Amino acid sequence: MVLQVKIGNGVKSLKFAFTGCDNLKKVTFGSSIEAIDTHAFSDCKKLKDVVIPKTVTTIGANAFQGCASLEKINIPAGVEEIGEAVFYECTSLKEITVDSKNTEYANDSSGVLYNKKKTELIQYPVAKTDATYTIPATVEAICDQAFAGCKGLATMIV
Repeated sequence: MVLQVKIGNGVKSLKFAFTGCDNLKKVTFGSSIEAIDTHAFSDCKKLKDVVIPKTVTTIGANAFQGCASLEKINIPAGVEEIGEAVFYECTSLKEITVDSKNTEYANDSSGVLYNKKKTELIQYPVAKTDATYTIPATVEAICDQAFAGCKGLATMIV
């Protein structure tokens, strides 16, 4: 039964490393991690405590998919690439924040993840309780699974 994982300082990338670790609750990263890659923590249903280090440049597709206990996530300034469906089925996710110095990504005041120019809506936090959400006029594309599983959202204004 794994409840906590501490990634060593020599590890630079994780890919499919902890998929399905149902009891994993907390992850601590070493100082050299650069990529939390494809399915690194997918289906870690109890994972709640994740601090993505400043050294991370890539968060791969489905990296946190199915992390049902994850409530909020902070994207550091150095993240240059976020894959598809990174937070798909994160049913407790209420807020995504992006460091204001990030050159590729941003969030709005309600915790929705966009590319920096806000032409692409990447992820609406599925556990947000707002009944209405207005998509900015700048949005040209909405990513796959961006609104999948939203139960509180009743009205979307485009």
